Order: sequence, then C-alpha cells, then structure tokens
Amino acid sequence: MTPGSAAFVFAVVAEGKADTQIACDLAERVVVEEVDWIEAESVAQLIRWQGADESRQYLTWAGIAKRFQAAGLVSHGRFRSVPGALDERRARKALLLLTSLLEPPAGVLLVRDTDDEVGRAESLERARQAGKWKFEVILATPHPKREAWVLAGFDSQNVGEQTALEQARSTLGFDPRLRAERLTARGTRGKRNAKKVLASLIRDAEREQACWRDTDLGVLRERGEGSRLTAYLTELADRLVPVVAGRTSTSPG
Repeated sequence: MTPGSAAFVFAVVAEGKADTQIACDLAERVVVEEVDWIEAESVAQLIRWQGADESRQYLTWAGIAKRFQAAGLVSHGRFRSVPGALDERRARKALLLLTSLLEPPAGVLLVRDTDDEVGRAESLERARQAGKWKFEVILATPHPKREAWVLAGFDSQNVGEQTALEQARSTLGFDPRLRAERLTARGTRGKRNAKKVLASLIRDAEREQACWRDTDLGVLRERGEGSRLTAYLTELADRLVPVVAGRTSTSPG
C-alpha cells in the first residue's frame, strides 16, 4: 500500500449511490462493533470502497458486461433456466473481473435489491459458490428494496413522525418497520410500495441516513429478519470482519 492509503480495499457492485452508501455504512458499523481496537473515527482510514478501480466508488451491475469484455475475459459454464439466472451470470462476471486485477480487493460486496424477484438472492449465492475467489464475497440483498432496510431503523422523533407512522400502520395493517418484507418493489401507486411508504415517513435524506447510521445494530438485527438485513449483518460479521481484524486470511467464497 502507498503511504496514506487504506489498509483494506473492498470492491462494491451495486445499482447506484444510495445502495452503495447503506451497504458500506453498515459494514463500517459492524467492523467498529466487532473489532475492539477500531474506532468509528478511524475506520475510514482502514477501509476503502471502490468499483473495479479507485476512480469510482462502485461498479454498476449494468456496467459489468462492458468492463468484462474490455478486459478480454471469457466466462465459461452454462447457466440453468432458473429465476435469477441473469443476475448469476452478471455476478460471476463481476467476480472474474475483480479476480483478474493485478491487485484484487480484500473482499467484494454484491449489493442487489430482490425487487420482488424470487431467486435473486439465491442466484448471487450460486455465483459466490462458483469459484475459489481470491477474496471474501459478501451478499447484500435487500428485500424487496433498500428502503426496507431504512424502515427497520426508523423510530419517530416528533409528533409529526409519530402521526405519519400511525397512519402507515393503519393503511397497511402492519408496522412497516417490523414487517418490511410485506412491502413491494412494484406498483408505485400501491399502498404497499416500499418507496412510497418510506416517503410517507421521511422526506429528508439526512433523516433517512440516520435510520441506519444511528439506530442500534441490535434493533436492526431484530427488525431486519424478513428484509434480509439481519442476514447481511451476519455476513459482515462472519466474512468481512475477520479480514479487517486479521484473525484469518481470506478464504474462498
């Protein structure tokens, strides 16, 4: 590493900036929670998040094919006609691309909303199991969308937010913070649309970020079982933390 560079480089494959931010912020929080000698103020000096290179913070799912072809790589193997086959193909190409780098990352975050698609999370797992990668592979698969993870960290802070939460509970017939998996990624006008429900509670980006940055991780784990947030936090503790803590060398995904 060059002077002043991060001790660990982790690549991120995501759909956009918002998905990257929540996945990386949560990862840093888990590292601080799990590793005694790492403080919140210093974690940014130990970890750098990037895409296929340090010019971007993440590699887009849509951009994988172009980068893969430009690198002159070939993906072998057949993909079964099962739900999520396209995502499996893209994920495997991303992992092959990152493996081919002169300096592969210490780990890779595959961040992908399920978007109500059955089998998407399983498809990323198949890609992870498809090779003996040079790095850890961590899966972040919000169900049905990233907004479900934000909702898991929401607690009303004033009368207006409490009123909005009560209205949402009444409209939905359940608490969206506790049962976010019952929301949907489709039907933007439908009452269960995840984006619409979150917008009814929060209209400020800073307030939204506080939901995953400030809410106790124990609360997020308790509320995030159905939305796959709990699974992601477990993945971080089991796969990413040991790399940063130096308790073990990277192992096949």
